Amino acid sequence: MPGAPAAAALPGTATKPGAPTLPGTPATPTPQGTPAAAALPGAATPPAAPALPGAPASAPAAVAPGYPAPVATACATSWALGPSNDGLSIPNVPAAGNICGAGAVRPTPLTAACTKTVDGAGLQAAVDAARPGDRICATGNSPTRLTVSHSGTPAAPILVLGDGKAAVKGLTIKADNVTVGGLNLTGAAAPGVEMTGNGITLVNNTVASPRGGDGDGIRFFGSNLRILHNTISDTRNLNGAHADCMQTFASDSPASQHVLIDSNRCDKIANQCLIAEGPNSSAGDGSGKGRSSDIQFTHNFCDSNASQAVMIDDVQNVSVTDNQITGGNEKAFAFDNKSTGAKVSGNILGLRIKFEVGMDHTSKLGYLGPLIGGLP
Repeated sequence: MPGAPAAAALPGTATKPGAPTLPGTPATPTPQGTPAAAALPGAATPPAAPALPGAPASAPAAVAPGYPAPVATACATSWALGPSNDGLSIPNVPAAGNICGAGAVRPTPLTAACTKTVDGAGLQAAVDAARPGDRICATGNSPTRLTVSHSGTPAAPILVLGDGKAAVKGLTIKADNVTVGGLNLTGAAAPGVEMTGNGITLVNNTVASPRGGDGDGIRFFGSNLRILHNTISDTRNLNGAHADCMQTFASDSPASQHVLIDSNRCDKIANQCLIAEGPNSSAGDGSGKGRSSDIQFTHNFCDSNASQAVMIDDVQNVSVTDNQITGGNEKAFAFDNKSTGAKVSGNILGLRIKFEVGMDHTSKLGYLGPLIGGLP
């Protein structure tokens, strides 16, 4: 952003020459600007917003347990519903991305122009009755997991918007053209979020301590998906779980294509921040049908403890750019089993990470990025 001072170096990280600095974490006073992400096919994109001035003074330190720290007002308001598409669109990244950083924004600015406002007890019934173009605004706590099964349209998606304090016990989306934002997913059976469909946006939610099953924070399946500015924390390998921040695979679920994963925060993750497996994955449990491709993993913060932070298996044309990777990983990113066309650049790595990219010989076609440091 013009006139903004350079961001201070993050403690304990090494920066490659020429690598752009990521959006700041809460510890960084004035992070550098975040470039806008490319719009996905079929996604409505509002007109570009003018650059905002630099970050105001830091937010108050006192925050209720389990909630992200408040951020600058300029950051929060930049997440408001876009002016195009009758106010139903969400930007790929906030207009004030330079001061928002990775992770959910509080207070949430999404609850504007509601067609219906409900408390937690009435949320499921309101969602069950939703029609294209409805904007359901939620307050309070829901006693159950929220399930969204009604679809909107590309021009009139269904929006379910919390106020930043509203809580549900997990989220399942099996529908098309749906946006869910501003919720806290607490006490959820894992995965904390499971989303299947086309044209789904998950924005500005928190997923804390999902338990049971495989322990994952978010699972996603389908096309034209956006996972934006969420905070996922405390996944644990309990009772044989393999607890990742985010996962997709193609066994009895559809292959994933055209997916934008931007400005999320994965904190205290037992395994990987992202594992993406295609229909012919090396695990041998894929469906063999379709093709997983075009996943953009950008501007995310990743604190994980597996051999790698990101694992790509039989998924083509994956971009991994401008992320901050910390934790005890041997390598940052692994590409295996014909994961061709990968692009890697601008990432900041913790000092304990031995090398950035591991790749097998079947994935090298079309690769653009740093020198390959070893096998995946």
